[in-house]
Amino acid sequence: MILNNTNLTNRLSVDDQAKELERIKNAPVGAELFKVPTSANTDVIDTLLHKSGIRYRIGVAGYTARYYKAE
Repeated sequence: MILNNTNLTNRLSVDDQAKELERIKNAPVGAELFKVPTSANTDVIDTLLHKSGIRYRIGVAGYTARYYKAE
């Protein structure tokens, strides 16, 4: 689920959001952006990826989801 700015800020500071968005935008194509258990709540990740405006893909193996930057 995509969080609104208030809910995102409650979970991740504005400074940390800016750092993560910069990291995501500057990552090379094919880079692994996040690695989380499939049972994890991914609202913050989904919101950051949405705000970054990049294309990404998710690979799932076992109980792990990996988010990769796509072209």
